[in-house]
Amino acid sequence: RLLTLEAGSTLLRAGRAAEAEQLLASGIDRLAADTRSRMFGEEALWHYRRGQARVASGKAADGAQDFRAALSLPGRGWVHG
Repeated sequence: RLLTLEAGSTLLRAGRAAEAEQLLASGIDRLAADTRSRMFGEEALWHYRRGQARVASGKAADGAQDFRAALSLPGRGWVHG
């Protein structure tokens, strides 16, 4: 799961925002059903990264929605700023 998160982040850093958004969105979908332990703030980080990808793809409103979700989740200290 964290490998997928990092792969999406890497795509974003490589300027491949649309691919990053797709990968991160599928990861968020799978996260809901994954019962394994999570790192502190993990769900917030998923939304923050997808928000970055959406903004980079020109989808500012969708990105803002993800940023708001990230700020509402436990562990948001990792992504607040």
